[in-house]
Amino acid sequence: MRYYLGVDAGTTEIKSVLFDEKGRVVCSSRKRVRKIYPKPQWVEKDPIEALNALILSVRETLEKARVKKVEAMGLANEGESVVIWDAQSGKPIYNAITWEDRRTAKLCKQLKHLEKEIKNKTGLKLESYFSATKARWIVENAKRSTKLMFGTMDSWFLWNLTGFHVTDVSTASRTMLFDINSLKWDEELISLFGLHQLEFPEVKQNSEFVAHTKSEIFGFPIAISALCVDQQASLYGHGCTKQGELKITYGTGAFALANIGDAPKYSQSLLTTVAWKIDGKTSYAFDGGVYSAGSAINWLIELGVAKSEKEVEELSRSVHSSEALFVIPAFSGLACPYWVDDLKASIHGITLSHTRAHFARATLESIAYLVSEIVEAMQKELGSIAKIRVDGGMSKNRFLVQLQSDVLQKELYVCTFKDVTAFGVASLAKRAIEGNGFSQKKYVKYSPSSNYERQKTDWKEVLTRTLYSGGISL
Repeated sequence: MRYYLGVDAGTTEIKSVLFDEKGRVVCSSRKRVRKIYPKPQWVEKDPIEALNALILSVRETLEKARVKKVEAMGLANEGESVVIWDAQSGKPIYNAITWEDRRTAKLCKQLKHLEKEIKNKTGLKLESYFSATKARWIVENAKRSTKLMFGTMDSWFLWNLTGFHVTDVSTASRTMLFDINSLKWDEELISLFGLHQLEFPEVKQNSEFVAHTKSEIFGFPIAISALCVDQQASLYGHGCTKQGELKITYGTGAFALANIGDAPKYSQSLLTTVAWKIDGKTSYAFDGGVYSAGSAINWLIELGVAKSEKEVEELSRSVHSSEALFVIPAFSGLACPYWVDDLKASIHGITLSHTRAHFARATLESIAYLVSEIVEAMQKELGSIAKIRVDGGMSKNRFLVQLQSDVLQKELYVCTFKDVTAFGVASLAKRAIEGNGFSQKKYVKYSPSSNYERQKTDWKEVLTRTLYSGGISL
């Protein structure tokens, strides 16, 4: 039996899943990664802690499985989060700044006159969401050394696991420093953001041999043969390899990606990103995200509204509506289609009759409304959308998935296997070795049973007033 390892190094959790040659799960392990909040809307994590979590997760998985050989490993990462480290000592000069961090929103506003040029090259909005301005902040504020290495989380992990400084084409496309047309680092953008002194990683395809891990780390060397952003790995894991196929992942944030074919297309509200490059052929995707989805649910739990994610679902079911209570979950600003970095989260219409259940339901509704706007924008650009596939930790919340189907008035197909990102990147790793990946997983269909058009219209009016009061017009 041959085995393949899929590692999903996400924002708050690192998962290692071992698959057999038919794509069946052998065993898995998960390790939490602590987030650090130095100031409001600043979000960091310790790169060494994250690295140790990855190593422990993989070791635990291999020990459970009692295997002494793995054919290949695929590594998926969160995309935009940044680490800069000293080439000689190998130590980070500052914490990793995650994609949720908004400390550079002011800098992005100062550079708005360059947004069109940046979007034409990178497919991205000029936002603090992406890596470029975060890297600049670290360079300007952390202790400097003679030779600094630039990396997203995958590059940091790979440097330590293999000794090689590499990334992949999909991850590079999330930095705002990479030309998605030429598929190369853009020297003008690198200089524009004051990062010319950094050493940038070599860019690999998403399914090809990269390097072997050092023998002493896992007890034997493992070939790393796939690298990918977590959202693109999920898209691949769902089998969305044709134009118009779309998936939604509900995790820390909620992200929708739609395959748009082998040439980049541009949209006013959506991002254009590299989906993957395999066997020399590049596929692109439209991308739109809700920054706070699972993190908004965690906020409810931390406040004491509910004790668990399951209770959030139970509370939401216990009431027939949110009774005109509206939540704007802008804990890290608003992404597609609004792109407002510095908006704060807010709650509107609170009365003495509102209960914990109304707060839970209103939060889930707000996530569904924001996701629906992304999907609708994608449908407008593409003309039609094929099957919508769904995964992620929050997809086990059946109330949310049914609500999303109702708001969109579309069928949703929820994967019965929740770790689609790990499945996708392991499939890419297998493809590099054997020439083919795994077959698709099974799905459960949700069909619309109610209509939320009026409620969504009311919520949109509240959001519009909120943006208008902050001097922002739609």
